[in-house]
Amino acid sequence: MEVEKHERYLLLSHEIVRGLFNDDRDIGVFTVTFIYLSSGSPRNFSNNVFDAQDEGDYMSSLTIRSQYGTDKGYETAYGWSVEYKDEINVDLPKARAMVKTLGKIERGLKRCAEKWGYINDFPTYVIRIANIMKVAGILVRNSGNSYSYDDNIYQQYAVGEASSAIHALGYEQKQLVS
Repeated sequence: MEVEKHERYLLLSHEIVRGLFNDDRDIGVFTVTFIYLSSGSPRNFSNNVFDAQDEGDYMSSLTIRSQYGTDKGYETAYGWSVEYKDEINVDLPKARAMVKTLGKIERGLKRCAEKWGYINDFPTYVIRIANIMKVAGILVRNSGNSYSYDDNIYQQYAVGEASSAIHALGYEQKQLVS
């Protein structure tokens, strides 16, 4: 069965987790979700193991995450990871597809480190994974507050502009915290 190939994008979002440590410190969390565009609108990849494999990669629920202390600023993001978030009902075929995709990313990051050195910041981490996974661009919600992708407006960035996208989103959240 031929699987439809999609042009991949990253959807960058952000939230503030208040009082996580029972004190006044808040934690900012960046979440970068792999999506595709259909007729110009963002869409999630299917979680059916046969539908969700795009070019051999299991894309459903694949996310990149990082966090930072709001008292130090979003530029100090730490704890970067690439993982499957909120994936339920994982059977053996789906688990194998996930391991294969995570292995591809890990091997790609290792090759990047050998070529360009250690990753110093979250935008570089995002850019390297985006390149490994052949992502076409990055989207950041510009306006709207709906769970439906169709009811929001997005700003599009090139993969190399990950720093600008994260800065724009981090600056917006900084204004909300201040």
